This record gives sequence, C-alpha cells and structure tokens, in this order.
Amino acid sequence: MSFLDLAIKSILAATVGWAAINMLRRSSASTRHAALFITLIGVSLLPAVLSFLPKWHVPFLQVKEAVQAAPAINSSTQHGFAIQPFQSAPLAATHPIAWAELLLSLWVAVAAILCVRVAVRLWKLGRAERTMPMCADAFLQSLVAERCRKSGRRVVLLEGNSGEPPMTWGFSRPVLVLPSDATEWPEDRLDAVVLHELAHIERGDWLASIVGQLACAINWFNPFVWLIWKRMEFESETAADDRVLSLGVSATQYASHLVGITRDLRLARTTSH
Repeated sequence: MSFLDLAIKSILAATVGWAAINMLRRSSASTRHAALFITLIGVSLLPAVLSFLPKWHVPFLQVKEAVQAAPAINSSTQHGFAIQPFQSAPLAATHPIAWAELLLSLWVAVAAILCVRVAVRLWKLGRAERTMPMCADAFLQSLVAERCRKSGRRVVLLEGNSGEPPMTWGFSRPVLVLPSDATEWPEDRLDAVVLHELAHIERGDWLASIVGQLACAINWFNPFVWLIWKRMEFESETAADDRVLSLGVSATQYASHLVGITRDLRLARTTSH
C-alpha cells in the first residue's frame, strides 16, 4: 500500500468520523469527547486495521507496473536472403519519479518534527513541576484536600505566577497549578475552579490531549484529524463544566466565576505589557 493510497483512505475515514460525530449534537459533552477520541485512535491505527481487511485500492491510483513485450517475429528466408525481423529500438529505460518515496520522506520528516514538539512540551511541564513552589496557603491546601478526598484522587498542588490561568497535567501523578493571587478569590470561585480542574483529572483529559497531539503529528496531512482534535479539546472543557454543574454549583454563579477569571487574566496581561 502506497503512502498516497493510505493518506486518501485516512482522509476518507476521518471525514466519515467527523460527519458521524456531528450527529451526536444532542448527546452529552462527555459522550462526544469519547467519540472524538475513539475516532482519532481509529484513524491513527488505520494501517494496522487495513491489514486485516480485504484489499481495496483507490481506483485512480492504479498504475501498471509492468509492460508486456511485443511477441517476437521469427526470421525467415526469401529468395535466398535471410530476412531479419524488424526490431524496434529498445525502449529507453524509464525511471519514474519516486513520488512515493518523496511523499513518505516528507511525512516522516514532518511527523518527527511534530512529535519532537510534543516531547519538548512534556519536558517543559516536567521542568515547571520541579521549579514551581508548593502552595503554602493553608486554606487552599485544605480545600483541595477535601475535594480530592471526595473524588478519590491525589494531586500535587503548586503555586503559579499571578495572573496565569489554573491548569493541570499528569496522569498517574497529576499536578494542579493555581495562580498566586488565587488566595484573593472568593471561596465559591476557588471551589468551582478546583472542581473544574479535578474533573479534568478524573476524566483523564490531559492524557487524551497528549494522545490527540500525537495523532495529529502522525496524520498531519489530514485536516479532519486537526478538526477532530480541536473539537475534542473543546468538548473536554464542556464536559468538565458539566461535571461541576452536576455537583450542585449554580449555572449563573459558575458563569459569573468564569467571566471574573477571564477579566482578571486580561487585566493581568495588560498590566504586564
């Protein structure tokens, strides 16, 4: 199977998956996120899946690899003279442009660059975890510990720079980063933020995001894979919001907290500039 043949099949599979996912608009964000994640995995594993299925080639990519030679004409004798059969000049050996090799090399080069970029991001997160100070605020520690006790997960609570958004990463040893000015937030906002970030941890959204980035790196030529990953990131945030609202937080109050956090982030960025 050529790379071009596989690329076209990958785009077709991702297109079908994208169309199917758009039919799940009435489903929950968690269901849509799971469907998007499964689609990314399926498209990435397409070469292995196709090896177990009946062979099917893209029709307009069929190229004859061999040319039949003309039948030989025996020499004959006429009027005592040996007549040699007419032989056309040998066809010049054609060396088709190795488009398949060029495309394969291009795919490998770009995929390697994108995978290295993901690895660099992971290295930066590891460095940030080693350099960021532990959160020393007793109230924040007790709040996070109480919420972790209810969820059954343990996190490493770190203190980020003022004005930076809350974030989390890690799977087996998740990290929760709250900005240093989070101690000035109202208690209900802190609780909503912690619940939102813990929802990401419980759902394993960080690991799904890393897998999605690697899927985009492998299928960088497929625009639908990038669309699926972007949509998956959006649905992960929506699913985390749904988890917070399911725990009894008022939708109006939660929306006001989101607006307040966004306003504070914009103010901090403007002040820093």
